[in-house]
Amino acid sequence: MTRTLTGAGLDSGSLATQSYIDTATSTLSAKIQSGSTVTLSDFGATTPNTAYKAKLQVLNQATVPTDADSLPTVVITDSAGTVQVNGSVMTKDSNGTYSFSYSLGGNPVGGVWETVVSVVINGQTVRVNDYWEVASAPAQVIVNSITDHTIPSITANVTITNEGSSAFEYHYEWCVVKEQNNPCGDGDDIDYASAAKFIQPGEDFITDLSLTLNQEGIFYFKVAVTWGTKKSFASSQFDARGFTVSGDTFVRLETNEATSSPFVTDEGSTITQGIPDGATNEASNFHISRLSKTDVLASFAAPSGKTALGSYIFGLRASTVASGTTITLFNKPITVTFEYDESLLGGLDESALQIYHNLENGSGWIALDNQSINTTSNIITGQTMRFSLFGVFGSEVAQSPSPSPSPAPSSGGGGGGGGGGSGAAAPSQPAAVITSKAENSADFNGDNKVNSVDFSILLFFWKTSPPFANPGVDINKDGKVDSVDFSILLYHWNK
Repeated sequence: MTRTLTGAGLDSGSLATQSYIDTATSTLSAKIQSGSTVTLSDFGATTPNTAYKAKLQVLNQATVPTDADSLPTVVITDSAGTVQVNGSVMTKDSNGTYSFSYSLGGNPVGGVWETVVSVVINGQTVRVNDYWEVASAPAQVIVNSITDHTIPSITANVTITNEGSSAFEYHYEWCVVKEQNNPCGDGDDIDYASAAKFIQPGEDFITDLSLTLNQEGIFYFKVAVTWGTKKSFASSQFDARGFTVSGDTFVRLETNEATSSPFVTDEGSTITQGIPDGATNEASNFHISRLSKTDVLASFAAPSGKTALGSYIFGLRASTVASGTTITLFNKPITVTFEYDESLLGGLDESALQIYHNLENGSGWIALDNQSINTTSNIITGQTMRFSLFGVFGSEVAQSPSPSPSPAPSSGGGGGGGGGGSGAAAPSQPAAVITSKAENSADFNGDNKVNSVDFSILLFFWKTSPPFANPGVDINKDGKVDSVDFSILLYHWNK
């Protein structure tokens, strides 16, 4: 006699759909007139390059495992109706217990497959079956960009690709969350939506996904795509004020804990938040985000007469773990330390560097309290009671005025009493503003001589950057005053 899957409503050998799997019982069994019971395991689902496994057990009327008359046989039919396994025998594991394994290749037909096991007990043939799914349409999902990150409407451009061999209807969901480890759909999303899309093999589905957000700060836009029993994920961090975020770090602290949490940039600088115990009233997350200086200063102009050090402004923020509420005032000062690389200084006066913060309330950039700078170790330290935007700013080094030219040397007249002529000494300040008269001439002060006066002028501009107050010092016109110009000067010496 023939037995079929309980509740499936199908004859053996019929093709099934997902609904049959959903309505089937988890234990597939058939009872024989003699009172014996045959049970086939319920496999569920698998993916390419894995193995389907089945286990069969035969129990007599006393529920004691009992051998069948012969080894059970297996027929496996794929979702397209093609028989993949035809009458292979199962392996006996122990009395009344049998197993079977079938390896799927890398490109099986996706969909619902059927396994039918035939077993002979006391001369009666019993057939039990199992419907299981092959998810052969893995999805790739990418958040290409956050095209609109200005509240209240947040939009991401997303690509979902069917990387499998068969068409598939994908269910996908997207959300905005506060923390990176917060998945979509767990009930505490700031906003959430879902949809489905039927995608052909190799096809890219590119779409814009929008959500609503009514608070500023750093958030995560997440997308999850379901394919069979698997999921693919993508996320992108963004700043709801419209700033570009290029990195983020955070530390979670209980109220009685203290720590120092650094963030290292790709420019060799490090900003560190030194958090004392008791700074907050409950467990909190402390974040540092690296923001585009161009974006931030377009909204909040730099302090008057100041220039930002490096390429970044930093967003520091803290929120409670329980509710995500932003902490606007600490119980104790937070120490902010900035260690910089000297290559970032450019023309900035190192001794005048300071850490500033901007509360984004119209008060502008304000220097932190209790600041100090160590120009030997390149470390600036200050304290704050509030988190906001932080940056290091300084003033350009004041340029020294150009010296006036010295008079040309002259010969002294003869005098009595042994008085002799004396030549003029080299000037204490070089003649920096007189242009040489001849191309490639080393006569920088225009006295028709190349001597120690011209040498002192060359030294004044040695290794400086153009434009030069006396353009003649760059004799070979290569934008530098260096050993090449000195060699040319020696060639013209005393000529």
